Amino acid sequence: MNDSHTIKSPSPTNKSEIWTLITEKLTQEQKIALENVVDFRKYPEQKCEGFQLPSGSSMWILLEGHANIVMQNFEGKQIRLLRMNAGDFIPMTLKCQDPFHIEIAVEKQSETCFIPDTIRSRLMSDSEEIRNIELIANAAIVAKLVELIAELAFLPLTDRLMHVIEELCSEQQSRAIRVTHEEIANELGTAREVTSRLLKQMAEQGRLKLSRKRIVVIEGKNKRMRQE
Repeated sequence: MNDSHTIKSPSPTNKSEIWTLITEKLTQEQKIALENVVDFRKYPEQKCEGFQLPSGSSMWILLEGHANIVMQNFEGKQIRLLRMNAGDFIPMTLKCQDPFHIEIAVEKQSETCFIPDTIRSRLMSDSEEIRNIELIANAAIVAKLVELIAELAFLPLTDRLMHVIEELCSEQQSRAIRVTHEEIANELGTAREVTSRLLKQMAEQGRLKLSRKRIVVIEGKNKRMRQE
């Protein structure tokens, strides 16, 4: 393989296994073709507006940051389908029928990459490793969606709310997280007023401390509540 041609690199913090495999497996001709069509996008640190996958793209890679895959209806109501971390990717174009549509809401400083279907098909054909990773990714997505369905069907809203808060604590690596009530409501697919009422109840129970755009989780209290 001739490696004299190098692909424009994403940020040094990229830990995407799929991207590493893609760049390692390509011939010089394929690298040039990929460089001409790959769509890198960077987003600033603040919250970004949601955007839909570009037409024709069938592989979307989150190289850096965090993102939510959300489904929204014409009234603006939405629910989070998937939470993505750096290195995760969506190996197929996400579509749904009207009146719903799929958006990607990027959080924090982030970098994404879109690979068109023609290039993705060639990569899948040429590399068993990439095919295996795509199969694993598809299985993981199905598992996450099944988990979401189970939560919607069987878990009380308070438990789902706490699950979202714990995920945010893990992502922000802190028990004091920066998030608004509306953002949490969007992830749960419920009204902001309902979310605010539940958060207030949890604060009165001593499980949380609330302030403007900030929630502090009281570790010991939540452990005791779960045990009870």
